[in-house]
Amino acid sequence: MSGQSFILLNTLCSEYGVEIQWVHGLRDQGLIQIIWIDGAEQLHEDELPPFEKAVRLHRDLQVSLQDIDLVFGLLDRIETLQHEVSRLQQRLSSYE
Repeated sequence: MSGQSFILLNTLCSEYGVEIQWVHGLRDQGLIQIIWIDGAEQLHEDELPPFEKAVRLHRDLQVSLQDIDLVFGLLDRIETLQHEVSRLQQRLSSYE
């Protein structure tokens, strides 16, 4: 696993001020993956952006843990639709 960076879950919880059970809830919803390395729960650095997004949704907008998955899905759908609109605009401009 050389070249990969992992963050101890306990450290992450301290730095972001969240409970470990809350992070386990994100894992249980399939939003992040937690792995065990050397007897400690850790988060791969690639999992940090969705983790931080979930923390912001929870803190800034008071989105419940149960609804974060729903918001992630809606944001993904919006991004997909924005790409589709851009593609259609490019296609339409070729006819003008």
